[in-house]
Amino acid sequence: MFLHEDETFFKKFFVVLTHFFLVVNLGGVTEAAIHKITPATDISKLNDFITESADNGDEIRFEKGTYYFPSYSNISVNKSLTFSGGWDSDFNTQTPGTTVLNGTNVGNIFHFWKPNDATGEYTVKLDGFTITRTGGTPILTYEFDNVVISNCNITDNSGCISVTDTQQLIIKDCVLSNNTANDYNGIIDLRDVNTATITGSTLSDNGGNSSIYVARCNNLTLSDCTVTNNTGGLGSIYLYESNATITESAITDNKRTGIYVNQNCVATIENCKIANNWFIPES
Repeated sequence: MFLHEDETFFKKFFVVLTHFFLVVNLGGVTEAAIHKITPATDISKLNDFITESADNGDEIRFEKGTYYFPSYSNISVNKSLTFSGGWDSDFNTQTPGTTVLNGTNVGNIFHFWKPNDATGEYTVKLDGFTITRTGGTPILTYEFDNVVISNCNITDNSGCISVTDTQQLIIKDCVLSNNTANDYNGIIDLRDVNTATITGSTLSDNGGNSSIYVARCNNLTLSDCTVTNNTGGLGSIYLYESNATITESAITDNKRTGIYVNQNCVATIENCKIANNWFIPES
């Protein structure tokens, strides 16, 4: 009411705010925007929207519900962004796992890559999704500086998480179950990752080469995890030319070797239960 009564004051006040915003923007300290996605969103145009409207540092929030990704309509991103799921209709309260991204058995869903001419660090975060029925690896990351995946349920996919040429990876409080990988990949597949931390997560009932395949990783830390009832060719955790610390974890009842340590590795294993795993030799 006060602003309506004093129109002159309102105009001055508005100009001051606008000027302040411009000064902050020119200084490179703009506040990150939150973009809201609902089940009514045309998923086939989602990637175009993110490309054109989202800036580095923005957050893409998904309302609760199921989103179907038709024919290779994946989210291909070369920006620093946060993707979060499980939001109520007001986008104020988050319940992880209640946003379901269904790949309809074609392609992957998230593809993150860093531009060749990029400067500075690039970070992508995924939080609170259920990801299912992808025809390819649902989360594919290449040459990002920092990748954080948390509170996600990844199930019934071909592949799971593939991270290559990345400085830092964090996977925490995730469940990966009933996924399959081909003969050369792991459910979590890490290659040339400098530092990887996997905590509080469960890998169960998966099939493929390995549950966790790690090649040329300078520092893998796995703690408070459960790796159980998986099948495949190599170890449940397979290490190649990597350094690893595995603590407070259970690696049990897998139809493959519990931990397979290959050449040029340093592995520290403490306070773990490793039992009832068995290796199936090639016929």
